[in-house]
Amino acid sequence: MILDKSKPNKKDFKEYDKIPLNDKIIPADLQPGTITMSNFGSVCRGLNGFVGILDIAPPQVFAIGIGSIQEKPGVIKNESNEKSIGIRKIIPLCLVFDHRALNFGEIVPFIQKVEYIFEHSELLRDWYSK
Repeated sequence: MILDKSKPNKKDFKEYDKIPLNDKIIPADLQPGTITMSNFGSVCRGLNGFVGILDIAPPQVFAIGIGSIQEKPGVIKNESNEKSIGIRKIIPLCLVFDHRALNFGEIVPFIQKVEYIFEHSELLRDWYSK
């Protein structure tokens, strides 16, 4: 996994300073923002295909599209880590974020946490049973 850890150089800062203030995103613009989530899969169950989000509604900086659960062929690991081909349940996700506010340093940990939760679905069952 590659993370972009590069920082802007002086030239980048000078170019950014040339942008008029009302065209810049400043922290005050982001404070009322939240995450936009479209759970399209719950409305169109059984829809074969994936979800796509084309736009982020300001002041949000992150959007998640969730498709319907689909059965697809895939690799299945058993308790002894042996692999076989079988039918898996897949939930398509589309993640869109504004690079002016977030980069991979903020997004990758979120994606890793989502993957961990889906790989350990018992966490969700335990959480919902409380």
